[in-house]
Amino acid sequence: MTYDPNYSLQFPDYSQSAGMFGVYMTNMWVSGLGSFYRVGNMTVSMQNNVVQVGVSVGTDELMGNCHWELSAAGLYSHPGATSFTVEYVQVEAKLNQALDIRKHPVLESLDMTVGNIQLRHEGTGTLDYALELLINLLPNILRYQIVDALEDPLRRRFQDILNTVDVEKIINEEIPKLEKMISQRERDSKQINITKNQETVIEESVDEEELDLNAEM
Repeated sequence: MTYDPNYSLQFPDYSQSAGMFGVYMTNMWVSGLGSFYRVGNMTVSMQNNVVQVGVSVGTDELMGNCHWELSAAGLYSHPGATSFTVEYVQVEAKLNQALDIRKHPVLESLDMTVGNIQLRHEGTGTLDYALELLINLLPNILRYQIVDALEDPLRRRFQDILNTVDVEKIINEEIPKLEKMISQRERDSKQINITKNQETVIEESVDEEELDLNAEM
């Protein structure tokens, strides 16, 4: 899945309270979601006459930014900005393909994992306790926002791609290649057997000549 490598995703504004403190976040965005790469090996199994395929894709490191405002008991507030990096976003998808190859594959499930989030703060001043609160809250908020913003669009995108897959056509195109490969292997195997038989005949001939020489001596 490849799009603009600098594709940026804008998140909706977010607010949350924790005891006497509250945090309000705006202008949240993350860039680097333009490319997903396959991670690890695909898995294939069959159950109830359905072929199940598991595949994982992931991104490189993402970069983002957000503005925030901390408040305490409604008595004061303090604004700031935070840039951050996300180690990766990984998506594990499970696909089902009916044995009726006229049908398209169907996305059964999609799970997302968000890697480690590193923060860089600006504008926190001397609010040490508030900063500690922000550090504890912000990664979880960002992780939730990324999953919430990406999950449904990715589900739709995966299924849109699967709907364009003509399984019957792919199989019909690949069968001749498979038959050709099998035929070539059979020819190679026969050639190896012929070569081995020739080597055996030569060795037996040499042994017989040696026996004749020994008999004459």
